[in-house]
Amino acid sequence: MYKEIDEFCNEHFLLKEDNGYISIYKLDENEKEKHYQTTEIPIEYLALDDIQKIRKGIKIYTKKELNKILEDFE
Repeated sequence: MYKEIDEFCNEHFLLKEDNGYISIYKLDENEKEKHYQTTEIPIEYLALDDIQKIRKGIKIYTKKELNKILEDFE
């Protein structure tokens, strides 16, 4: 059995570039961005595909997924 709840989980994030580094933004239920944290991960050493994705913005839907993606970029 499972229960499906149609609520906003408050774990929606967006990764984008900010002054050459990966920044994390929280997304609210209306997809409005609020700066959450700037990482110490420079984008200049990432693969070109990853740089392009970050410049467009990568949407992430859980903290677990956020941590995994950040680890992959380190």
